[in-house]
Amino acid sequence: VDVYLSGGPPVVPLPWLVQRLAHAVRPLLSAQTACRLRHCGEVRVEVRQGVTLVWSDTRPAPPTPLISSSESVTWLFFHGVGGFDLAALDNTVRHCGAMQGSTLCVPVLPNWESYTTVANHEAASLPLTTTKEWVRIIGAALRARGVAAVNAFAFSLGGATLKLFMEVNPDIGVRHAVLVDPATVPMLAMSGWRWLQEPSILVTAREFHARGRALGLGQWATGGWTATAPLAWFVDVVFAIVVACGLRTDHLRICSEIHHYARGLDYEGVLNAPTTLMLLDAEDTLLNPALHAELITRRYPAAAVNWGHGWHCGWLFAPRRLAAAVDAHYASCGGQLVS
Repeated sequence: VDVYLSGGPPVVPLPWLVQRLAHAVRPLLSAQTACRLRHCGEVRVEVRQGVTLVWSDTRPAPPTPLISSSESVTWLFFHGVGGFDLAALDNTVRHCGAMQGSTLCVPVLPNWESYTTVANHEAASLPLTTTKEWVRIIGAALRARGVAAVNAFAFSLGGATLKLFMEVNPDIGVRHAVLVDPATVPMLAMSGWRWLQEPSILVTAREFHARGRALGLGQWATGGWTATAPLAWFVDVVFAIVVACGLRTDHLRICSEIHHYARGLDYEGVLNAPTTLMLLDAEDTLLNPALHAELITRRYPAAAVNWGHGWHCGWLFAPRRLAAAVDAHYASCGGQLVS
């Protein structure tokens, strides 16, 4: 599979420049930036077969087990296409009592990490690490530390990665799972991924403008006042253009393993359990979960579902609200919280 997944003129260099500016303001987690985590305790970076794993032991020190008081808890994080925003990770851990006193493991997919630090044309020439190889390496790292079960925190495409991790490493259990706007069942996943391969920016922009209007994205962003209707329309237009350009840039740098994600995205009961918490955003035009709410409820009747107001993965940028939801659900499942 070619790295360039669709034809048409690329949106370069403007999105790349915006990406560089955004990374300067809100850096992504990588081997180089892990040292900036302030609320994750002692941070250690391990590179195993070219894969960066960021480990940390949060404070206070006592373990906060979900099931057995004799075992320490490890939280395993899976990021989405855009990587893991450093500030979002730091603030989530800072406010989440369920994660205090635990060991955190945050692996970074090499292909994702590379284009946060080098130009697109350089990243395109780097060797690819398939997603199956990635989760196999993560499993080996956990086994080397004697970890037999984890709590999982995954957002966006990370939800599909978690599913693949469970398939490749059946001996490592997942006790508690938090999924933030996950690309899970095919209808949700293809709702976003189909547009990565659309060659026309105009067609993509029209689609996301229609989604924004249908989900009330502009109205929500402007406070829902009738007097701001023209401004709400303008917000929907700008958002559609931004998303279309963002997807256009992503398909230039995305690697062939996206096709591994596209197959087998459906959890189908794997995480349909009371210990699974799904945090969804009502204005998420990328995955359109609000339009598939009935499907989610039908596929995951045992899982807890919380709705928030925000765009894709908006929960990550409201850490106190996210932490409150995670802590409440974690405690309801028998977990012990450390304040």
